[in-house]
Amino acid sequence: MTAGELQGMLSERGLVALSWEWPQPTAQAPTTPWYVQAMIGFGAWLAGLLFIVFLSIVTMSSGRDRWETPLVLGVLLCVTTGALFATIATKSLFANQIALALSFGGQTGIAVGLGMSDGGAKAVLWGMLLVEIALVFAVNNRYHRFLSTIAAVVAWALAVDELLLKDSPGGWAFSMKFRRPRRAPTYPCPWSFGSWFGRH
Repeated sequence: MTAGELQGMLSERGLVALSWEWPQPTAQAPTTPWYVQAMIGFGAWLAGLLFIVFLSIVTMSSGRDRWETPLVLGVLLCVTTGALFATIATKSLFANQIALALSFGGQTGIAVGLGMSDGGAKAVLWGMLLVEIALVFAVNNRYHRFLSTIAAVVAWALAVDELLLKDSPGGWAFSMKFRRPRRAPTYPCPWSFGSWFGRH
């Protein structure tokens, strides 16, 4: 029995109108299994981290006094992140995750470059505050904007603390003076290494 014959029988019994049209099935977009998404994300982060390690080796080979190298590389990575999120990162899970990895690496590079400069920790904190604010508006990703907002708030708090309370026993900047040499600060920011370079 065809659909037309069934509709004729139902219309004779008054169950449906003769002009009634059968609903057409809607095509559903295929969904990627969660384990495939997890493997894609892992591969993207691994590729991004290996790329960052490569850039770190190149940076260290240029010498500690060359603070411009990590700074320029960090800026390039952040610009690449913005370009990826503006183009293909919204459509590709791999591009989305590798863009996040490159962003964290770029922020770390900028912080290390600022810390190696003559500005020290003050340059790191105020510089990263401006960088995080710029990333909030430049990167089209809610998760990245959320993390950048938190990092900007932390950078602002530590920068104000370093500016106003660096000689006060209650300030973070004052307590950093009495830590053991070559010990990195413990606050959870991707650019904490930059402040460490700025103090040593």
